[in-house]
Amino acid sequence: MLNKTKFSQLFLVIYYLLTGLNTNLLHAQLTPITSATFSPDPGPEWSILLYADPTTDILGAVLKNIHDLLPASSNQNVKIFVQLRAYLDESTGSDNRYTCWRYKIENHSLVLVDQIKLTGDYSQDLTNATNWAFGQTNAKHHVLILSGHGFGPLEPSWNERQHEWELEYDEAMLTGCPMRLKNNRLKNLKTVRGLLVNNLELKYLDNQNLVSAVKNISQNLHKTLDILILDMCMGAALEHAYEIAPFVDYVIGCQNCELVDGIDCRSLAQYLAENKPSPPELVKKIVQDYQAYYQQISPQDIYTLAAIDCWKTIELTQKLNLLTSKLNLVLNQNSFLKEAIRNLRRDTVSFCLVPMYTDLYSILDKLSNLLANNNLPELSNLALQTRQLVIDSVIANATGSQMTDAHGLSIYFPYAHIDSSYYKIPFAQESNWLDFLDLLTDAKFVSNLEDENLSDLGL
Repeated sequence: MLNKTKFSQLFLVIYYLLTGLNTNLLHAQLTPITSATFSPDPGPEWSILLYADPTTDILGAVLKNIHDLLPASSNQNVKIFVQLRAYLDESTGSDNRYTCWRYKIENHSLVLVDQIKLTGDYSQDLTNATNWAFGQTNAKHHVLILSGHGFGPLEPSWNERQHEWELEYDEAMLTGCPMRLKNNRLKNLKTVRGLLVNNLELKYLDNQNLVSAVKNISQNLHKTLDILILDMCMGAALEHAYEIAPFVDYVIGCQNCELVDGIDCRSLAQYLAENKPSPPELVKKIVQDYQAYYQQISPQDIYTLAAIDCWKTIELTQKLNLLTSKLNLVLNQNSFLKEAIRNLRRDTVSFCLVPMYTDLYSILDKLSNLLANNNLPELSNLALQTRQLVIDSVIANATGSQMTDAHGLSIYFPYAHIDSSYYKIPFAQESNWLDFLDLLTDAKFVSNLEDENLSDLGL
């Protein structure tokens, strides 16, 4: 099996051969440069870009995080850059929807570097931002923080009549949300967020653009991006980690709704100012600090954050494919087991804003017991092997006391209807998981709901 370094080099070889680019440049990337030929400035250990696309409701939290990064600005261990997207100024009617400000943090100050206009192509805009920031230094390691609203692998659509983002209906919406106060109305479940959603353009960073962007970033760095932080809701999904695995080493994200402050930027800045950690050490420290921070300020104790080794999710997905391919053959002949797995779905650990996002460890744990009880020991052991790979993939996990059954990695597991956007994402197209979901889902019950109930849910 290829290790991560060899895989990255093989990817570069294929890329240069297909594109016809200068193979001498490729050779330079794969051959270490000796001190006799070139002695570059050492540069900082880490370079960080905070790429923020806030709507007005989280702008204050984003500005707080930017302020919290200032302590690292006087140290040569790390260089920090910010690209902040503008928003509609309701007091003046000024429409800055395509404007971004670029800053660097130095001497404990936020220094304005440039004001730019976006292209409107999310992948290209993100690539341009990283080219600008990471090109400023000869850093050894790189972190990209995406800050804004997030909604995991599913891609919502805009309801013009309701002026809301929404997903396609699924039975899970009737179960309510364990993180939502009981007096909130069910119809609030229709309000969702895509990755870096922008309510002015009615666009967001979808799965394909995310993959395209990190691919471009990896090619421009001539190596994988060390850390991608999805500082938004529901980023800790197998779908995300698997899709970006060839281009990103570690991804950090929440399984459920992230609290408004996001990651603990102050502790991150202070730690990097005083230390030169390796990427695994840094992602573990970020998760550790997140736990310490929210233990103090989260009254409901419902937070989650995980650091995921993207490379290991490739092996996890391969094992999951083997399990589901064998299981699908059994389910085609065994309606009793199919119904039992449907019922099992209701006992797994699920998350907001939609309970269709489910803890993968929880699924595999309960599935293994169910298969063992139905005299299917081979499949049961295969489920346990897959469950172990979940543990191996999650190298750090933080949970509040109300979320201790969350193991750090989620997957889309709907009740009765597969959202049409899911068919388009790379994970669904490259794995057997979608075939497994097709066997289990059944949306016939939707037609039995009264029209007023559907109206309440924004459908």
